[in-house]
Amino acid sequence: MPFLDLPTVTVGQNQYSGSFGQTVTMVCTVQANPTETSVYWRKLVNGQMITIDMNNVRYTGSTVGSPSLTISALELSDEGYYQCYAQNSVGTGQSQQTSLRVLCKYLQ
Repeated sequence: MPFLDLPTVTVGQNQYSGSFGQTVTMVCTVQANPTETSVYWRKLVNGQMITIDMNNVRYTGSTVGSPSLTISALELSDEGYYQCYAQNSVGTGQSQQTSLRVLCKYLQ
């Protein structure tokens, strides 16, 4: 019988950056047995990890089929620390934190 465990969640890089107004994708990969049932991202806000509201039209991904998080039309408020989480019937696994820097377009 295969060993059942929490999902193993990894981010592609420990830091991402993009210019104001551009699109950035923070890569998340999940290995899980049993298969993950949900994937979500959290952002560090005022010292607390807050789950990202995927109803925001600028956010795509963060699903079982596409766990990476894509943010379009980057704003300065998007800058910060993020973590990817995946849940299966055993529990929830989480990635290391990754940071997102938003670069001012005036400095190009």
